[in-house]
Amino acid sequence: AEIHNALAGNPYFAGRKVHIELRENEVVLSGVLGSYFHKQMAQESVRSVRGVCRVHNKIEVVSA
Repeated sequence: AEIHNALAGNPYFAGRKVHIELRENEVVLSGVLGSYFHKQMAQESVRSVRGVCRVHNKIEVVSA
């Protein structure tokens, strides 16, 4: 729940589809975003959650 809240509380991701998969202390992010900046922001938002040891960022960047 904390991971979902970290992304939901970030205005960069309002209305965007980022999928989150949990594997023990690791998080896998996937989906499609419009810039590398947003991809990095998603990763950093999740990395700041207590208990997350590693983030695998598989988000695709597709220009609109």
